[in-house]
Amino acid sequence: MKSLFVFVIFTILTISLLYVSPLMADDIYIKNGDHVSGNIISMSNSQVVMKTSYAGEITIKWSEIKSLTTDQTLAVMMKNGIEYTGNLQEAGEGLIKLGSEGRHENPALSIEEIKVIRTPLDPRLKIKARANAGLSYTRGNTNKDQTYLDGELSARTINNRYTAGGEVNRTKDNGRRTENNAMGYLKYDHFLSERLFVYANGRFEKDRFQDLDLRSVYGLGSGYQFLESPLENLYLEAGINYVTEDYKTIADEDYTSGRWAFSYDRYYYNKVFQFFHFHEGFGSFERADDMFIKSRTGIRIPIYSNLKASLQCNLDWDNTPAPGRKKSDRAMMFTLGYFFAN
Repeated sequence: MKSLFVFVIFTILTISLLYVSPLMADDIYIKNGDHVSGNIISMSNSQVVMKTSYAGEITIKWSEIKSLTTDQTLAVMMKNGIEYTGNLQEAGEGLIKLGSEGRHENPALSIEEIKVIRTPLDPRLKIKARANAGLSYTRGNTNKDQTYLDGELSARTINNRYTAGGEVNRTKDNGRRTENNAMGYLKYDHFLSERLFVYANGRFEKDRFQDLDLRSVYGLGSGYQFLESPLENLYLEAGINYVTEDYKTIADEDYTSGRWAFSYDRYYYNKVFQFFHFHEGFGSFERADDMFIKSRTGIRIPIYSNLKASLQCNLDWDNTPAPGRKKSDRAMMFTLGYFFAN
Protein backbone atom coordinates (compact mmCIF):
# COMPACT_ATOMS: atom_id res chain seq x y z
CA MET A 1 0.00 0.00 0.00
CA LYS A 2 2.81 2.37 0.87
CA SER A 3 4.44 1.81 -2.53
CA LEU A 4 1.09 2.35 -4.28
CA PHE A 5 0.54 5.59 -2.32
CA VAL A 6 4.01 6.91 -3.31
CA PHE A 7 3.35 5.99 -6.94
CA VAL A 8 0.00 7.82 -6.96
CA ILE A 9 1.52 10.96 -5.40
CA PHE A 10 4.39 10.89 -7.89
CA THR A 11 1.96 10.53 -10.81
CA ILE A 12 -0.18 13.43 -9.60
CA LEU A 13 2.85 15.71 -9.22
CA THR A 14 4.14 14.77 -12.68
CA ILE A 15 0.79 15.50 -14.33
CA SER A 16 0.54 18.78 -12.41
CA LEU A 17 3.94 19.89 -13.68
CA LEU A 18 2.97 19.03 -17.25
CA TYR A 19 -0.08 21.23 -16.99
CA VAL A 20 1.60 24.07 -15.13
CA SER A 21 4.60 24.45 -17.45
CA PRO A 22 2.64 25.66 -20.48
CA LEU A 23 1.08 28.39 -18.29
CA MET A 24 4.45 30.08 -17.96
CA ALA A 25 4.28 33.32 -19.92
CA ASP A 26 5.67 36.81 -20.42
CA ASP A 27 3.71 39.76 -19.06
CA ILE A 28 3.61 43.34 -20.36
CA TYR A 29 1.99 46.13 -18.36
CA ILE A 30 0.83 49.11 -20.42
CA LYS A 31 0.88 52.71 -19.15
CA ASN A 32 -2.92 52.93 -19.56
CA GLY A 33 -3.36 50.08 -17.08
CA ASP A 34 -3.83 47.21 -19.54
CA HIS A 35 -2.03 43.90 -19.04
CA VAL A 36 -1.03 41.59 -21.90
CA SER A 37 0.16 38.03 -21.30
CA GLY A 38 1.79 35.74 -23.86
CA ASN A 39 5.23 35.06 -25.30
CA ILE A 40 7.51 37.85 -26.54
CA ILE A 41 8.73 37.03 -30.04
CA SER A 42 10.91 40.07 -30.73
CA MET A 43 11.45 43.74 -30.03
CA SER A 44 12.94 46.22 -32.51
CA ASN A 45 12.15 49.58 -34.06
CA SER A 46 10.33 50.64 -30.89
CA GLN A 47 7.83 47.80 -31.13
CA VAL A 48 7.32 44.52 -29.28
CA VAL A 49 5.71 41.56 -31.03
CA MET A 50 3.96 39.21 -28.61
CA LYS A 51 2.17 35.95 -29.41
CA THR A 52 -0.99 35.42 -27.39
CA SER A 53 -3.37 32.46 -27.14
CA TYR A 54 -6.44 34.66 -27.64
CA ALA A 55 -5.40 37.16 -30.38
CA GLY A 56 -2.46 35.62 -32.22
CA GLU A 57 0.50 37.95 -32.75
CA ILE A 58 0.03 41.54 -31.58
CA THR A 59 2.32 44.57 -31.78
CA ILE A 60 2.80 46.95 -28.85
CA LYS A 61 4.56 50.32 -28.99
CA TRP A 62 7.66 50.29 -26.79
CA SER A 63 6.94 53.84 -25.59
CA GLU A 64 3.60 52.65 -24.12
CA ILE A 65 5.13 49.93 -21.94
CA LYS A 66 5.30 50.62 -18.21
CA SER A 67 7.00 47.38 -17.16
CA LEU A 68 7.45 43.80 -18.30
CA THR A 69 8.53 40.43 -16.94
CA THR A 70 9.41 37.20 -18.74
CA ASP A 71 9.72 33.54 -17.86
CA GLN A 72 11.82 32.83 -20.96
CA THR A 73 15.48 33.78 -21.31
CA LEU A 74 16.06 36.74 -23.64
CA ALA A 75 19.04 38.60 -25.07
CA VAL A 76 18.76 42.33 -24.44
CA MET A 77 20.94 44.80 -26.36
CA MET A 78 21.21 48.34 -25.03
CA LYS A 79 21.62 51.46 -27.17
CA ASN A 80 25.28 51.65 -26.06
CA GLY A 81 25.94 48.24 -27.66
CA ILE A 82 26.18 46.19 -24.44
CA GLU A 83 24.19 42.94 -24.48
CA TYR A 84 22.75 41.08 -21.48
CA THR A 85 21.08 37.68 -21.23
CA GLY A 86 18.47 36.48 -18.77
CA ASN A 87 14.79 36.60 -17.89
CA LEU A 88 13.32 40.05 -17.36
CA GLN A 89 12.21 41.04 -13.86
CA GLU A 90 10.47 44.19 -12.72
CA ALA A 91 12.66 46.71 -10.88
CA GLY A 92 10.31 49.67 -10.53
CA GLU A 93 8.52 51.83 -13.09
CA GLY A 94 10.64 52.28 -16.20
CA LEU A 95 13.25 49.77 -15.02
CA ILE A 96 13.89 46.05 -15.39
CA LYS A 97 16.35 43.54 -13.99
CA LEU A 98 17.84 40.52 -15.70
CA GLY A 99 17.73 37.28 -13.74
CA SER A 100 20.38 34.69 -14.49
CA GLU A 101 21.79 31.69 -12.66
CA GLY A 102 25.18 32.31 -11.11
CA ARG A 103 24.90 36.12 -11.16
CA HIS A 104 25.11 37.76 -7.73
CA GLU A 105 23.90 41.21 -8.74
CA ASN A 106 21.36 41.69 -11.49
CA PRO A 107 21.81 44.98 -13.34
CA ALA A 108 18.89 47.42 -13.30
CA LEU A 109 18.28 48.68 -16.84
CA SER A 110 16.22 51.58 -18.13
CA ILE A 111 13.49 50.42 -20.51
CA GLU A 112 14.08 53.53 -22.64
CA GLU A 113 17.73 52.52 -23.23
CA ILE A 114 16.88 49.07 -24.63
CA LYS A 115 17.44 48.87 -28.39
CA VAL A 116 16.66 45.24 -29.28
CA ILE A 117 15.30 42.16 -27.52
CA ARG A 118 15.96 38.74 -29.06
CA THR A 119 14.67 35.33 -28.05
CA PRO A 120 17.10 32.38 -28.08
CA LEU A 121 15.53 31.30 -31.38
CA ASP A 122 15.78 34.80 -32.88
CA PRO A 123 19.02 34.86 -34.94
CA ARG A 124 21.42 37.77 -35.16
CA LEU A 125 21.17 37.55 -38.95
CA LYS A 126 17.58 37.56 -40.18
CA ILE A 127 17.01 36.29 -43.70
CA LYS A 128 13.92 36.70 -45.85
CA ALA A 129 13.61 35.12 -49.28
CA ARG A 130 10.86 34.69 -51.84
CA ALA A 131 10.58 33.21 -55.32
CA ASN A 132 7.43 33.44 -57.46
CA ALA A 133 6.51 31.93 -60.80
CA GLY A 134 3.57 32.48 -63.12
CA LEU A 135 3.37 30.21 -66.16
CA SER A 136 0.76 29.72 -68.87
CA TYR A 137 0.64 27.37 -71.88
CA THR A 138 -2.27 27.72 -74.29
CA ARG A 139 -2.85 25.70 -77.45
CA GLY A 140 -5.80 25.49 -79.86
CA ASN A 141 -7.40 28.53 -81.41
CA THR A 142 -4.87 30.53 -79.40
CA ASN A 143 -1.20 29.60 -79.15
CA LYS A 144 0.30 31.55 -76.27
CA ASP A 145 3.16 30.93 -73.84
CA GLN A 146 3.84 33.25 -70.90
CA THR A 147 6.50 33.12 -68.21
CA TYR A 148 6.85 35.50 -65.25
CA LEU A 149 9.47 35.02 -62.54
CA ASP A 150 10.45 37.25 -59.62
CA GLY A 151 12.49 36.82 -56.46
CA GLU A 152 14.12 38.69 -53.63
CA LEU A 153 16.66 37.91 -50.89
CA SER A 154 17.12 40.14 -47.85
CA ALA A 155 19.63 39.75 -45.00
CA ARG A 156 19.21 41.95 -41.90
CA THR A 157 21.45 42.58 -38.91
CA ILE A 158 20.84 45.20 -36.25
CA ASN A 159 22.66 47.93 -38.19
CA ASN A 160 22.71 46.67 -41.79
CA ARG A 161 20.34 45.32 -44.44
CA TYR A 162 21.34 43.75 -47.76
CA THR A 163 18.78 43.22 -50.54
CA ALA A 164 19.01 41.64 -54.01
CA GLY A 165 16.24 40.73 -56.40
CA GLY A 166 14.96 40.65 -59.93
CA GLU A 167 12.16 39.96 -62.42
CA VAL A 168 11.89 38.22 -65.81
CA ASN A 169 8.88 38.47 -68.13
CA ARG A 170 8.54 36.58 -71.43
CA THR A 171 5.43 36.16 -73.63
CA LYS A 172 4.99 34.58 -77.06
CA ASP A 173 1.65 34.90 -78.87
CA ASN A 174 1.08 32.70 -81.97
CA GLY A 175 4.82 32.30 -82.37
CA ARG A 176 5.48 36.06 -82.14
CA ARG A 177 7.32 37.52 -79.15
CA THR A 178 5.14 40.19 -77.49
CA GLU A 179 6.93 40.68 -74.15
CA ASN A 180 10.61 40.44 -73.36
CA ASN A 181 11.96 42.31 -70.35
CA ALA A 182 14.12 41.71 -67.30
CA MET A 183 15.21 43.71 -64.26
CA GLY A 184 17.67 43.22 -61.39
CA TYR A 185 18.54 45.31 -58.36
CA LEU A 186 20.94 45.52 -55.41
CA LYS A 187 20.63 47.66 -52.30
CA TYR A 188 22.54 48.21 -49.07
CA ASP A 189 21.04 49.98 -46.04
CA HIS A 190 23.03 51.14 -43.02
CA PHE A 191 21.00 52.18 -39.97
CA LEU A 192 22.31 55.32 -38.26
CA SER A 193 19.69 54.99 -35.54
CA GLU A 194 16.79 52.72 -34.73
CA ARG A 195 14.82 53.97 -37.77
CA LEU A 196 16.94 56.35 -39.85
CA PHE A 197 19.21 54.76 -42.47
CA VAL A 198 21.35 55.66 -45.47
CA TYR A 199 21.51 53.47 -48.57
CA ALA A 200 23.34 52.72 -51.80
CA ASN A 201 21.37 51.23 -54.68
CA GLY A 202 21.94 49.77 -58.12
CA ARG A 203 19.36 48.82 -60.73
CA PHE A 204 19.64 47.28 -64.20
CA GLU A 205 16.84 46.61 -66.67
CA LYS A 206 16.13 45.95 -70.32
CA ASP A 207 12.95 45.87 -72.38
CA ARG A 208 12.96 44.90 -76.03
CA PHE A 209 9.54 46.39 -76.70
CA GLN A 210 10.46 49.73 -75.15
CA ASP A 211 13.58 49.78 -77.36
CA LEU A 212 15.60 49.76 -74.13
CA ASP A 213 18.81 47.77 -74.48
CA LEU A 214 19.99 48.55 -70.93
CA ARG A 215 19.10 51.08 -68.26
CA SER A 216 21.62 51.36 -65.42
CA VAL A 217 20.91 53.26 -62.22
CA TYR A 218 23.35 53.95 -59.37
CA GLY A 219 22.68 56.13 -56.36
CA LEU A 220 22.82 57.12 -52.73
CA GLY A 221 20.15 58.36 -50.37
CA SER A 222 18.49 58.10 -46.99
CA GLY A 223 15.34 56.49 -45.66
CA TYR A 224 13.16 56.12 -42.60
CA GLN A 225 11.82 52.79 -41.32
CA PHE A 226 8.48 53.71 -39.77
CA LEU A 227 7.48 50.09 -39.05
CA GLU A 228 9.41 46.81 -39.02
CA SER A 229 7.88 43.66 -37.57
CA PRO A 230 6.77 40.18 -38.66
CA LEU A 231 3.25 41.63 -39.15
CA GLU A 232 3.77 45.06 -40.69
CA ASN A 233 6.57 46.96 -42.47
CA LEU A 234 6.79 50.49 -43.84
CA TYR A 235 9.65 52.66 -45.10
CA LEU A 236 10.17 55.79 -47.22
CA GLU A 237 13.33 56.67 -49.16
CA ALA A 238 14.72 59.60 -51.14
CA GLY A 239 18.07 60.07 -52.86
CA ILE A 240 20.11 61.05 -55.91
CA ASN A 241 20.83 58.65 -58.79
CA TYR A 242 22.87 58.63 -61.97
CA VAL A 243 20.98 57.07 -64.89
CA THR A 244 22.33 55.79 -68.21
CA GLU A 245 19.96 54.55 -70.92
CA ASP A 246 21.21 52.60 -73.94
CA TYR A 247 18.66 52.29 -76.76
CA LYS A 248 18.67 50.14 -79.88
CA THR A 249 17.40 52.67 -82.44
CA ILE A 250 17.70 56.14 -80.86
CA ALA A 251 20.48 58.11 -79.18
CA ASP A 252 21.61 56.99 -75.74
CA GLU A 253 21.03 59.20 -72.71
CA ASP A 254 22.59 59.79 -69.30
CA TYR A 255 21.48 62.17 -66.59
CA THR A 256 21.25 62.81 -62.84
CA SER A 257 17.90 62.17 -61.23
CA GLY A 258 16.10 62.20 -57.94
CA ARG A 259 14.74 58.93 -56.58
CA TRP A 260 11.86 58.25 -54.22
CA ALA A 261 10.55 54.93 -52.97
CA PHE A 262 7.77 53.67 -50.74
CA SER A 263 7.27 50.12 -49.45
CA TYR A 264 4.47 48.79 -47.28
CA ASP A 265 3.18 45.34 -46.35
CA ARG A 266 0.83 44.10 -43.67
CA TYR A 267 -0.87 40.87 -42.61
CA TYR A 268 -4.62 40.97 -41.93
CA TYR A 269 -7.01 38.76 -39.95
CA ASN A 270 -4.40 36.69 -38.13
CA LYS A 271 -2.29 36.20 -41.29
CA VAL A 272 -5.18 35.12 -43.53
CA PHE A 273 -3.65 37.31 -46.25
CA GLN A 274 -0.93 39.92 -46.71
CA PHE A 275 -1.30 43.19 -48.62
CA PHE A 276 1.84 44.63 -50.23
CA HIS A 277 2.73 47.71 -52.24
CA PHE A 278 6.06 48.94 -53.60
CA HIS A 279 6.47 52.18 -55.55
CA GLU A 280 9.73 53.56 -56.96
CA GLY A 281 10.17 56.65 -59.12
CA PHE A 282 12.99 58.52 -60.85
CA GLY A 283 12.83 62.13 -62.11
CA SER A 284 15.57 63.84 -64.12
CA PHE A 285 17.12 67.04 -62.75
CA GLU A 286 17.94 68.10 -66.34
CA ARG A 287 14.56 67.55 -68.02
CA ALA A 288 11.41 67.97 -65.97
CA ASP A 289 9.40 65.64 -68.21
CA ASP A 290 11.93 62.79 -68.11
CA MET A 291 10.51 60.47 -65.46
CA PHE A 292 9.85 56.75 -65.01
CA ILE A 293 7.97 54.87 -62.29
CA LYS A 294 7.54 51.23 -61.26
CA SER A 295 4.95 49.92 -58.82
CA ARG A 296 3.95 46.48 -57.57
CA THR A 297 0.67 46.03 -55.67
CA GLY A 298 -1.18 42.92 -54.60
CA ILE A 299 -2.10 40.36 -51.97
CA ARG A 300 -0.44 37.12 -50.87
CA ILE A 301 -2.43 34.22 -49.45
CA PRO A 302 -0.74 31.37 -47.51
CA ILE A 303 -1.56 27.96 -48.99
CA TYR A 304 0.55 25.46 -47.08
CA SER A 305 3.66 25.93 -44.97
CA ASN A 306 5.91 28.36 -46.92
CA LEU A 307 3.88 28.22 -50.13
CA LYS A 308 1.83 31.30 -51.05
CA ALA A 309 -0.37 32.41 -53.92
CA SER A 310 -0.11 36.01 -55.11
CA LEU A 311 -2.42 38.21 -57.13
CA GLN A 312 -0.64 41.38 -58.16
CA CYS A 313 -0.77 44.33 -60.52
CA ASN A 314 2.47 45.59 -62.09
CA LEU A 315 2.70 49.09 -63.54
CA ASP A 316 5.73 50.39 -65.47
CA TRP A 317 5.39 54.01 -66.63
CA ASP A 318 7.87 56.05 -68.69
CA ASN A 319 6.89 59.66 -69.42
CA THR A 320 9.32 59.95 -72.35
CA PRO A 321 9.33 56.55 -74.10
CA ALA A 322 11.13 55.81 -77.35
CA PRO A 323 9.26 57.00 -80.47
CA GLY A 324 6.31 54.77 -81.31
CA ARG A 325 6.15 53.27 -77.82
CA LYS A 326 3.43 53.75 -75.20
CA LYS A 327 4.10 55.40 -71.87
CA SER A 328 2.73 52.63 -69.66
CA ASP A 329 2.79 48.84 -69.41
CA ARG A 330 0.28 47.16 -67.12
CA ALA A 331 0.08 43.52 -66.14
CA MET A 332 -2.29 41.59 -63.87
CA MET A 333 -0.91 38.22 -62.84
CA PHE A 334 -1.42 35.26 -60.56
CA THR A 335 1.69 33.51 -59.25
CA LEU A 336 2.68 30.75 -56.86
CA GLY A 337 5.73 31.18 -54.69
CA TYR A 338 7.92 29.96 -51.87
CA PHE A 339 8.68 32.27 -48.94
CA PHE A 340 11.28 31.80 -46.23
CA ALA A 341 12.02 33.81 -43.07
CA ASN A 342 14.11 32.67 -40.10
